[in-house]
Amino acid sequence: MGWMHDQGLSGLEKSRSLAMEWWTKAAQSEYANSQYALEYAYGEGLGNYKEAVKWYGLAADQGLLSAQVNLGICFDHGRGCQWTRPNPPTGSESRRREEILSPKRISVYRNVFGEGVAQDYGEAAKWWRLSAAQGNTETERALGLCYINGKGAPLDFAEATKWFTKAAEKGHSAVQWNLAQLLLPRHRG
Repeated sequence: MGWMHDQGLSGLEKSRSLAMEWWTKAAQSEYANSQYALEYAYGEGLGNYKEAVKWYGLAADQGLLSAQVNLGICFDHGRGCQWTRPNPPTGSESRRREEILSPKRISVYRNVFGEGVAQDYGEAAKWWRLSAAQGNTETERALGLCYINGKGAPLDFAEATKWFTKAAEKGHSAVQWNLAQLLLPRHRG
């Protein structure tokens, strides 16, 4: 319903605010695609990166590839990475949340929410590893760059080559160039 309002489909009023109302309802029910829609609306549409990062984190923690990519970008650039913990749930809502929160998710809440994270290459690489594990070519390239530059990962030409090769084999021309440059003798000496 949110997307339909955002695009004005099926005779519905085209309205970003109505779309955000629907996305918020679904996102608060742990629906990752709505969390992603909110992250995009806040980040790219409204320029409110702080709010966008909150939704990036929730969707990324559920394994949504695009959210993992974007969360990595936020940490890479230090943009919007001041997370605030949502109001704590009470009563039965609290018990429900405890039941659905995985140890991984709880870890995200403890480590990221409320701790004002600035630019953090290691955190960016962490999220990119998760999305690269799902076969995302751009984050395979990003990880290669992390390893070749020693930002967010140790300086490691073998690991850089591994990640560049994965992306290059999928036809990513910029990565093919990166890989060729890496394999030239002057970079290995």
